[in-house]
Amino acid sequence: MDMQTKTPSPAVLGISIGTRKIGLAVMQKGQLLESKVAAFKGPWSDEKLASIMQCIQKCKEHFTASAIAMKIPNIAHHTDGLQTLITAIQHYCSTQKLKVQVYTITELKEALLSDRRKTKRALVAFIGEKYTELYKEYRKEYSNRNKHYTKMFEAIAAAELFSREHLYF
Repeated sequence: MDMQTKTPSPAVLGISIGTRKIGLAVMQKGQLLESKVAAFKGPWSDEKLASIMQCIQKCKEHFTASAIAMKIPNIAHHTDGLQTLITAIQHYCSTQKLKVQVYTITELKEALLSDRRKTKRALVAFIGEKYTELYKEYRKEYSNRNKHYTKMFEAIAAAELFSREHLYF
């Protein structure tokens, strides 16, 4: 809470999007308030789009986020469904008057991993080490063949970078 204006400090909703899973993370004043992975099974459809958007809206409203930091896959991996989702999120941000920033994995690695090897695994390690409450998920991700939590770690990285760039600390 900002003591001078008596208004809550702005929260940032980090999202790592996909058409099967999304990672969500909420940061406020450098604190990680929430992080999770949401799965959406089945083929791409309008109903699936609505479910993903509803999940994002609920998270935004619960934490009164004023900005969305969105990690998107590299352009070579964009499907029609993914492009529809990106457009829907950007439209939502516009109608809700939310700041929105889009990042690729390359941008996140370059900005956050200054002295480290710039790999996705190194990015997950960076987030896992910084937010010690995620140690269990970090260790699982490190040893899992199927990477379940990667989207969550990417969402945290997007929110972290947005917070740094826009001084949300």
